[in-house]
Amino acid sequence: MGVMTAIRPVGPLAGLLRDYSTEVTPRDLRSIEAAADLLPPGAEVFIAAVPGDTTDRMVAAAARLHGSGLTPVPHVTARSLASLDAADRFVGRLRDEAGVDRVLALGGDRDTPAGALHSSQQLIESGIFRRRGLGKLFIACSRTPRGMLGWSSG
Repeated sequence: MGVMTAIRPVGPLAGLLRDYSTEVTPRDLRSIEAAADLLPPGAEVFIAAVPGDTTDRMVAAAARLHGSGLTPVPHVTARSLASLDAADRFVGRLRDEAGVDRVLALGGDRDTPAGALHSSQQLIESGIFRRRGLGKLFIACSRTPRGMLGWSSG
C-alpha cells in the first residue's frame, strides 16, 4: 500500500476540486484519523451509514472529524431508525456531542425498515433537522436500480 498524501490540486483541476468532499465509514478509523492531514481545514467529510452499524459509532466518528477541524456530514437513514423519537435523539446527539450542523438525509437501504420510517421525506417533514438547529441539509434524489431492495424499476 502506498503512502497517503494530502490532496492539493493544481492547474485546471484546482478550480474544479476547490470545494470537494469525501466520504468515510464510521468503522474506518484509519481514514478518519488521516482525514485531518489529507484535507483542508473545514472540508466536508460525509459519513456513510453502514447497515448494522450503530448511532454511537456514527456520533463518535462525527466527533473525531469535528475535533480535527473538519466538517462532518453524517448520513441519517430513515429505514435504520425505529421511530421519529429515535431520529430526534440521534440528530440531537450529532448536534450536541459532535458539533454537526449538516446531514445527508436518506431513505436507506435496509430491506425491512427498523420501524415506521421508510423515506427521507418523513424525516424532513417532521421538522427534526430544523428543530435541532442544523443549518444545511443534503438530500439524494435517485431512482432505485433494478433489483435493489427487491423492487422492480418498471
